[in-house]
Amino acid sequence: MTAPDANNPAHPSDVFIDLRRQRVSGAGGGMVRDAAFETVRPGRARRKPIWIDLRMFSLDGAYAFVLFSAMLFVQQAGSLSGLVMAVLPLCYLAIRRRMARDIIKTRWLLFLVPAFALTSLVWSEAPGVTAKYGIEMFLTAAAGIGLSAALRPTAVLKGACLAFAVYMFISLALGKFTVMGEAGGGAAAAFVGLGDGKNLLADIASTGTLISITTLLVSLRQKKPVWALIALMSLVADVRVVAMARSAGATLAVAGAATALLALALLSLMPRPGRIGAIVLTFASVGIFAAAFRDIGTFLLSMGAQVFDKDATLTGRTYLWYRAHDLIEQKPWLGRGFYAFWRQGNTDAEGLWQYAGILGRSGFNFHNTLVELTVQLGMIGASIFVLVALMGLIGLVRHFVQRPSLPLCFWLAYMLYVIVRAPVEAVGYAPFYFSTCLLFGAAGAGLQRLPRRVVFKARFHPQAVRLQPYYAARRNRAEAVAGTP
Repeated sequence: MTAPDANNPAHPSDVFIDLRRQRVSGAGGGMVRDAAFETVRPGRARRKPIWIDLRMFSLDGAYAFVLFSAMLFVQQAGSLSGLVMAVLPLCYLAIRRRMARDIIKTRWLLFLVPAFALTSLVWSEAPGVTAKYGIEMFLTAAAGIGLSAALRPTAVLKGACLAFAVYMFISLALGKFTVMGEAGGGAAAAFVGLGDGKNLLADIASTGTLISITTLLVSLRQKKPVWALIALMSLVADVRVVAMARSAGATLAVAGAATALLALALLSLMPRPGRIGAIVLTFASVGIFAAAFRDIGTFLLSMGAQVFDKDATLTGRTYLWYRAHDLIEQKPWLGRGFYAFWRQGNTDAEGLWQYAGILGRSGFNFHNTLVELTVQLGMIGASIFVLVALMGLIGLVRHFVQRPSLPLCFWLAYMLYVIVRAPVEAVGYAPFYFSTCLLFGAAGAGLQRLPRRVVFKARFHPQAVRLQPYYAARRNRAEAVAGTP
């Protein structure tokens, strides 16, 4: 398209002029001129705006790194870690305050779990303890919801990967071992890292494994070699720690979840009909597995007992479940209150601590998520927890069918990891704990609304119509000038 001049005036439909207005100050006061017709003096460069390059910094990534670092190093940082976990989610949501209304509008269902936990102080055996942990549960839910509402989900994965990598490297350098006989089974040594429990360390390493695999795939897709190297080193450290911790439940769960993660990453490259067919086949396989769960579960337990040197009671879990059944029968519907059972002075809790050989008389559970929730919140509270998790899982599957992505693959794989571990471990309910935060993040990612696809259509431009008299006047003037002798 040639520039309009006296001999070749441009047609209005071929010219799109920016109608933005700018105020030019002069000696006689301010006057408004069209920026499109403003002449630029030759040799004078236009002043560029001052701005900060944020490509090397991401608020979402920094938020994930600081949040998970505080959760992982809670035993070392103490009250400082608790302060960070309490303030950071509120600050993050305050920064994203323009999105807060939409975030809460689509994810309000997640707050039913902490709301019921806090409400249980009405019938709790220890109202003060329940109130404390109920408020912490609200903050943990807010932290997880913040992760699901991040503008850059891949940055969240990178920040989490870096936090877990730092913890794993320090654990390998300064960690310690314990005899499994002290934990309830076998005589082999198990690695406990910076903490006191091998199951806790195995849970951290298993979660780090899933995050590292996803970050590695994201980095390869984005062609970021530095992040790919960090993710690969973190993955090697995580796998080594999982093997050293000798946790049968974590090993089996992370193996299945990692396989599912890679399968989902491959499915994300397929067209939509292929993804739908694969998901239908998966649900059919799950139905067959559920029908034969007793036989398969017996086989897996026997194999785990042989490989990981476990006893027939699963390191005392069967007795814990037997005692929990008696406790649930006493208060089946509402439970004893959130975190009101495991406290010093409670006769039942003291007996179980003595049975498990826990001298510190704290930090114990029934090693089953639903059993633990039913003892604390009753059948009503456990049902709310399961319903919210199920709604989030259904949403993740729906989003994966419509618009698959690697962060969605991670959330689905982590939900599978939690489902596999739930029968033998208590996960996803403890306040200020990374698994609870990630579980709320996964459910929040499933409940969010996908943006609608925008169909771009040719639109009518009223600017051209308004400028027709202008071009007509220019054309008439050019013809008049050309016709003068």
